[in-house]
Amino acid sequence: MQYREKLVGPLILTLSLGFLFAPALIKSEAPVFRDTGHFYYPSMKWEKEQWLSGEVPLWNQLENFGRPYLADGSSSVFYPGKLLLFLPLKYVSIFTLYIVLHFVIAAFGSYWCGKRISGSSHGGLIACISYTLGGCLLSLHCNLIYLVGASWLPWAISAAFTLHQLPTIRSSARFAVPLSLMTLGGDPQLALHVLMIYSLICLVAKDTLIKFEVTASSEIVQTRPRLISLLYVLPAIVLTAGLSAIQVLPSYEWTQEAERKSRVEPVSLWDLHHFPESDVSLLQNDNMRTRASGLLGQPRPGTHGEKIYDFSIAPWQFAELIWPNVTGQLYPVPRRWTSRIQDDTRIWYPSIYAGLIPLVLAVCGLSFRRKRKQPLQRTLTLALIFVILASLGYFGIGWITHQVRQLITMGNPDNSGPTIGSQVGGLYWFLTLFIPGYGEFRYPGKWFVIASLLIALLAAVTFTRTRVKESRGFQIITKVVLIVSSVILVATFAVQDKIQAWLARSPVDLFLGPLSVDGAIADMRWGLLQAAIISVAMLIALRFYKHRTTIFIFILAADLLFANSWILRFADIESQESVSPFTPELLTRQSTNEGKPIHRISRSQLRRWMPDAWRETSSLERLTDSAIWERQVLKPRTHFQSDIGVLESETSIRNAHVQSVLHVLRRHGDRRTDGIAEPDPSALQQLGIEFMLISPNHLPSIGKAVENVPMPYYSRLWQLPDPQKFAYHVSKATLLASIDVHRLDELLLRSEDVYYPEGLLRDFSTEVVIETLDERLPLHFESADALATAKEPVVQVESVTNSEIRLTVESDAPHYVVVNQLFNSGWHATATGSAPPDITDDVKSNETTSDANQESESFELPIHRANRIVQAMHVPAGNWEITMRYTPQSFELGRWISLCSIVLLFFVLTVHKGSKRGS
Repeated sequence: MQYREKLVGPLILTLSLGFLFAPALIKSEAPVFRDTGHFYYPSMKWEKEQWLSGEVPLWNQLENFGRPYLADGSSSVFYPGKLLLFLPLKYVSIFTLYIVLHFVIAAFGSYWCGKRISGSSHGGLIACISYTLGGCLLSLHCNLIYLVGASWLPWAISAAFTLHQLPTIRSSARFAVPLSLMTLGGDPQLALHVLMIYSLICLVAKDTLIKFEVTASSEIVQTRPRLISLLYVLPAIVLTAGLSAIQVLPSYEWTQEAERKSRVEPVSLWDLHHFPESDVSLLQNDNMRTRASGLLGQPRPGTHGEKIYDFSIAPWQFAELIWPNVTGQLYPVPRRWTSRIQDDTRIWYPSIYAGLIPLVLAVCGLSFRRKRKQPLQRTLTLALIFVILASLGYFGIGWITHQVRQLITMGNPDNSGPTIGSQVGGLYWFLTLFIPGYGEFRYPGKWFVIASLLIALLAAVTFTRTRVKESRGFQIITKVVLIVSSVILVATFAVQDKIQAWLARSPVDLFLGPLSVDGAIADMRWGLLQAAIISVAMLIALRFYKHRTTIFIFILAADLLFANSWILRFADIESQESVSPFTPELLTRQSTNEGKPIHRISRSQLRRWMPDAWRETSSLERLTDSAIWERQVLKPRTHFQSDIGVLESETSIRNAHVQSVLHVLRRHGDRRTDGIAEPDPSALQQLGIEFMLISPNHLPSIGKAVENVPMPYYSRLWQLPDPQKFAYHVSKATLLASIDVHRLDELLLRSEDVYYPEGLLRDFSTEVVIETLDERLPLHFESADALATAKEPVVQVESVTNSEIRLTVESDAPHYVVVNQLFNSGWHATATGSAPPDITDDVKSNETTSDANQESESFELPIHRANRIVQAMHVPAGNWEITMRYTPQSFELGRWISLCSIVLLFFVLTVHKGSKRGS
């Protein structure tokens, strides 16, 4: 009988996961909500195609003006789980299987972690089901890299407890494995958060927390100073960095020019050296903001300082821990009534419900005092409080101060005096302020997935170490939930008219439509009712104490499936594979720029650009409909499937130079009728953009609409006249010093000066602006004027791939070749050919000499930053074949470091272990 009971838990979990994912696998469906649908699905498909074609996906020509692909941490190119891409299955099935795999990894990890911490397989099952089927983990199916990180989180926490009590090199190496998988999977922030939790454990836990079965005599648990356990994390950090160096080094190099590094004011103490005390940043509302404004004031709208605190967990969302969906379902029909609250933020987790049973058990297991001789519960409690406070993000002491102020002044506070930002005093604000580089991360809500796991682990420990039937606390809390839920449920009927009147003034979601007031009230009542029913079931289950584990697991699984299954939304393969009617062939037929190797479209911003019908009505099929429409209008990164380059393509790490140029172009561009600014079409024309995919609300100042082409709904194609070529020549240059990306105001001023000197658009067809420290570059070429027989240089594009560009250049005089591709230090150029017999231009000295016996030669051509964002090369006179290749040194160095680290890890975990056993 006992053996059968052990099989019940895994069977229930298997059936639950099958219930959630089997239909999608059978029907060849994939998720469509948020980034997983439009970002990661096409990204992984493009990545697979690159591997199958024999190319390493290092660079992508289809995003903006080209950009590093591997260097974007969200690409997770070398994450081991990507081996699934090579299975002989349909891609859509592989993609969904990739998601299912990580839920399985999370299930095994949370079971193993719960079992080790609680000392019981029953506790492991409670932790496993609560974490795996909980709202936090299910919500992350729509943000794939964070699902990968969360799936390895239980393994990392388990290894952290092991390292704390068995501080050895092997334990440190085991800890490094899940941390490196998180980093390679695209979520280095979660790995950093785990390191913070481990440091907290070392500082708080003085006593032994867990009993291990030790096999090696050298690993017997000994009482060690806390500092020793803390120091042993250093080898884990080094090994993690080594194992993930193939991803970390290119990402680190790319982030040095990331928009997240640009500031208009400091957001951390580590930014202060970029803002001298005598310096003042940009004007806002005619008030000067100083350094203190950035650290203590409200973040400026639209800046990274504001985005840092986006997706914070609002205090009222914690009600979902008790009552599932009490705040309303987020999609497909909008029922989330908390949008009516003024300070409600964007929702990171559609639900954080992890089951009423684990919540009650966790509350019963909370321990704050060391005298109670419960070091494990106390450690988990303090870690849980830390994580919850960090997840609040925007809702700091400053926000509480503002609420108190409004209550005192009856909702009409006097804002004439100085006020502090809402985020000030919060734990996330402290982390941003004091930890170097932490301000480059975003979204405090990402902390809460750790809270979900800690609640599950605390519940597992309480369930194992407490006789639930005799626990007065368990029964009291359950009865309180039952009574409060019943009272509020009855109250909703008594004040239904007032609730409806209040919710009727909720803002309209431009994507999902108006709030369903009746649906919001129904979700509220169902949440209250479900909590009451589960409370009754829990009290009844106490009477069957002998089979309590089986009954509790069954109740927990049924509770979570009923509450959270709506979070997973899939669409059929037709919507996933729906390709835009725009194709390279269609654009080639319409183009006036012959021989264009890459077709790039400037695409209107998605903000407010959605079919009008969406904001007017809601629909159960809205997610599927939007998946189809967004692919047809080339929403990033769905344009990968159409093989058309898009500007602007939204990415996780955006280039600061590109963003500053786009900001300036929008300042000088046209405004749509809905108020959104679009880039200046004349400037886009000079950057080689010929077509614009625009909303009906946009009428560019130059160009014409393309007629007689198939168009997606609520969009149109616009053509600009005489676009600049992909590669061309100029004979005049302006040299400027390089600029630091940390100052956004300086970046904007530089982009303004380069593109609109004296308020007029610069003509880049005759002049190139180069930012370099090499002052020996010529400003113009007098040698060309001196030659009576000088011919117009000819620049021909022979081929363009993602990692290589081939050009042929013929010229009787030296000149500059400009390539409309994003400047990046990973690109290197080699010229092969010969100079004219009567003229030889020395690139290093810029001197002209005569030599009648010139032979074919090959030399490196330096590539410079040109026109703020593209590339330029100083090419001497002659006939040359120029080969440009993307070979970043960070990748070359990173792969060797990772390879050596893998060998070291193998030695530590196997060879070193064998030598211990032999001794």
